[in-house]
Formats: sequence, C-alpha cells, structure tokens
Amino acid sequence: SAGLSLKAFFIKDQPYGKLDESFILGYQAYLKEPGNLEVLTTLAYVSLDLGFLFIVDKIEEDMKKHFPDNIAYLSIRYDHMFHLEDYEAMLKLQNKLEEATMSSSSDPQHLLRYLEIYINAGKLNLAKEFVELNYPEVLDPN
Repeated sequence: SAGLSLKAFFIKDQPYGKLDESFILGYQAYLKEPGNLEVLTTLAYVSLDLGFLFIVDKIEEDMKKHFPDNIAYLSIRYDHMFHLEDYEAMLKLQNKLEEATMSSSSDPQHLLRYLEIYINAGKLNLAKEFVELNYPEVLDPN
C-alpha cells in the first residue's frame, strides 16, 4: 500500500493532475494501512486539493494521535487552516513548524509564511511591521 500511496502522490501533480484517480489510490492505501504516515500524508494532500475537508479532519485526528509533532502533520494542519482561512491558528502553528524543522528566522520560508498569513488575513500593516522589524534589508532599495 505504500506503493499505492506513492503512485497516488505522483499522479496528483502530473500536468492536468488526475486527482480522482489519486484519491482512489490513496484511499485504497489508507484502507490497507490506516496508520502509515506516508499514506495519511498523501491522502490528506489529495483531499485538500479536492476540497474534501471532512476527510482531512479525520486524517488530522489520526495523525495527531500517532504523530503529534511530526512535520507532515503540522504542515497538513497548516494547509488545512489556510483552506479554512483560520489565520490565528496558522500563526500558532508557525512556531511549532519552526521547532519541528529547526528553521531559523533567517530562513526565507520564515518570512514567506508570516507574510502569507498577514496578507491573506488582510493585516497589511502587520505584514509591513513584521518585515521592518525582522527583515529591514528587504525594504532597503540599495
């Protein structure tokens, strides 16, 4: 079933991705190995792509039980909160993601994630303040 999961992962992103086939393969893999992190991750991302948030809810429950601090769980949770437009939850998850990936504030992803949250939340002033405080060189025209 890890093979099914891998195939599901690859066909979802092909040009003109085959999300329907990917979901079916991912779900078949899930039925065979419901506790497999790779299978859960693939099915969660395909479900997010299809807008099947009720399935993502179930997968998140399983992942939280078995893999609470895993980067895959935290990333799926972050993406799910993005789909739900829950930017406060995304801010809280950002710190956990940084701990899990051991990333520093100098990592470009750090800046991009915070900007993604603030801009999508319509908090442009907070986005600007964040850049001014943490990345002033970005605003320097020289």
